[in-house]
Amino acid sequence: MVFYSIGEWFQGAAVDKAKRSIKALLDIRPDKVTVIKDGKTAVVDPKEIKRMT
Repeated sequence: MVFYSIGEWFQGAAVDKAKRSIKALLDIRPDKVTVIKDGKTAVVDPKEIKRMT
């Protein structure tokens, strides 16, 4: 029972750390991006960019 409780605690700590890391990454995403198309630059919202795959 003790090992199970310790395992649960470690799992909870790992999940909390992962959530904080994801939040930190989302906080540093840019508000505007510069797009170069046909030799011209434009500053746009990242949501306007189509995925290029």
